[in-house]
Amino acid sequence: MNTAVGPDARTSAAAFRAGISRATELDYFVALDDEDTDVGPLAGHVAMRNAIHSEGLGKMVGLGAGTLRSALASSNWRVSSDRTGFYLAVPDYSLRETALPESQNEDGAPRGIRLAGETREHLLERLLRTAGAEVKPAVSAVFLGDNCAFVRALDAAMTDLSAGKVDRSFVGGIDSFLDVPSLAWGMLHRRIKCDSNPVGFAPGEAAVFLELTSPEAAAAGARGYVCRPGFGKESGQRPDSEAALPAGVGLTLAIRDAIRQAQRECGVAITDLNGEVDRASDWGSALVRLGEEFPGLRQIPVWTPVAAFGETGCASAGLSIGVAVEALDRAYAHTDSILIVSSSATNDRGAVIVSRAP
Repeated sequence: MNTAVGPDARTSAAAFRAGISRATELDYFVALDDEDTDVGPLAGHVAMRNAIHSEGLGKMVGLGAGTLRSALASSNWRVSSDRTGFYLAVPDYSLRETALPESQNEDGAPRGIRLAGETREHLLERLLRTAGAEVKPAVSAVFLGDNCAFVRALDAAMTDLSAGKVDRSFVGGIDSFLDVPSLAWGMLHRRIKCDSNPVGFAPGEAAVFLELTSPEAAAAGARGYVCRPGFGKESGQRPDSEAALPAGVGLTLAIRDAIRQAQRECGVAITDLNGEVDRASDWGSALVRLGEEFPGLRQIPVWTPVAAFGETGCASAGLSIGVAVEALDRAYAHTDSILIVSSSATNDRGAVIVSRAP
């Protein structure tokens, strides 16, 4: 992990557990509310302090290269293995375009950051090169989206492992809401927490990489935990083109799918609740819908890593899995199975059960 409260998984998870937050004033951005009133500096959770307001490809590589280097260094496999897959979740910045005049390009198009086409194709290559990895991926894929993109990447990696296409996989998530276009989008759509909008999120940034191996490889000596993803409504469409689902339906389907695959209920839930009303309503409605089928969910402790890391989008589910692994490894979760919940701005919903390997 690379988060605002730590450069690695153990430090970041320990900081979250201790209730530590290092929110910083983003004095490079003038925050205006919907009446064009200056609401003062926003608070953000900064992981890349030497280039706080960088953006685009440079930001993704800067956040992720050291994290990937650490993941490769801690692997039990040979770094040069040619049967390695890489799956990366990064933000779809088209979901964060603004319509503000000062946020437009010279051609009048909304100002945004693009990770598509040639840039998107070279992102993983640059990450590997900057991390100093001598690995030629047997399989690679980049998933554009937001919170659920990591769960999709995880599912693709597990599918390829099961099919024998790779022997191990690295699944990564990188995101930042601290660039100027993302902050402008967040203020325009009343998504960011400030004095005039107390129910928004605190912008953050982070990177995370997980190594996945087959059960046979884990049994041969790697520290093993089992991940089982589940999904609600699949959607790659823009939010304004989708028919809204009743609150909690997609999340209910995702959680039920994950629990049934894992064949066990969970003692802790780690959610991506971030202060926004819609996401809280979605989670609460899902608990009501699932309460009769899985009564243990009614009293389950709920952890919210956003308090320490800020809103981290594509990295959020991976960070939650990292927190879960640390909690299981150190036995302070007092359970053998943890539920991870992920909700996108679209109707996409994901859930992952993380449990000790048998």
